[in-house]
Amino acid sequence: YKGQYYAYPFFVEPCGVLYYRKDYLAAAGLTEPPKTWTQTIDYAKKLTVRDGNNAITRYGFELGTGTNDLGIQSWQFEYQQGVDLISQDWSRATCNDEQHTAILQFYKDLKDQGAVANQSVSSWYDMASFYQNKVAMKVCGSWGITQIEQNAPELLESGNVGVSFVPPQDGNHE
Repeated sequence: YKGQYYAYPFFVEPCGVLYYRKDYLAAAGLTEPPKTWTQTIDYAKKLTVRDGNNAITRYGFELGTGTNDLGIQSWQFEYQQGVDLISQDWSRATCNDEQHTAILQFYKDLKDQGAVANQSVSSWYDMASFYQNKVAMKVCGSWGITQIEQNAPELLESGNVGVSFVPPQDGNHE
């Protein structure tokens, strides 16, 4: 404009926020949100609730499993690991490096240890599973709090919604 370049960021988002139910954590004897991937798996198992027939009535953790969900949700883990899918010079794919292997192993461990549903209860960008009490912890964008406010304001008023960083592998947020 008038000989100057201007930019407007298309996507200014911390990629993911961990939403968690404080009351569910307290009932499971947990006093703070998970800080590492290992804790996330442990918490998810403790927060999963089954009925008398052993059917799951509430999952401990939800992470998107659809193609679109995995694509956008994996960004936060790539940022935490300091990697991209493509090398900086765009000459090669890097998705088979040690850091990406760790991310995929985390997803696999969540699934293999029963810490998440076989298929997402709701999409990554939809907080319905959280405010409908189907999951105790969920990763979503910052807009998730607005969905809770619009659809389940009593949940926010109760003070039982917690928000935290998505836990990195080793707990280091730097």
